[in-house]
Amino acid sequence: MPSSLSERTEEQLTQLFQVPDLAFPQGWRDLLLLRLLYDLGLRPSEVISLQIADLDLQQQRLHVRRHKTGGEQFLRPTSALLVAATSYLHLRRDRDPVVAHVRRIARSTL
Repeated sequence: MPSSLSERTEEQLTQLFQVPDLAFPQGWRDLLLLRLLYDLGLRPSEVISLQIADLDLQQQRLHVRRHKTGGEQFLRPTSALLVAATSYLHLRRDRDPVVAHVRRIARSTL
């Protein structure tokens, strides 16, 4: 974690990463999503556009399409992110190439 975080903030982050129930594949998915957002600083739009093929576990790198700039980048995942990704990919039942699906919420419900 960044050294600039206060002790209270570090506690809150620790608690946040403990929220997903790792007894289920969805918990590992949720932890993976949190790690992608926090560890790598990805934007939500970048996370939801990730494909399984974007994660190279052998080379330990993640291919990211930067929506804001239109560029592409290879990032090195943290060890915690790799654990979450490996566990989720091993436990998930579907074979969909998308890392995570996002339900769209109609504006009228907001």
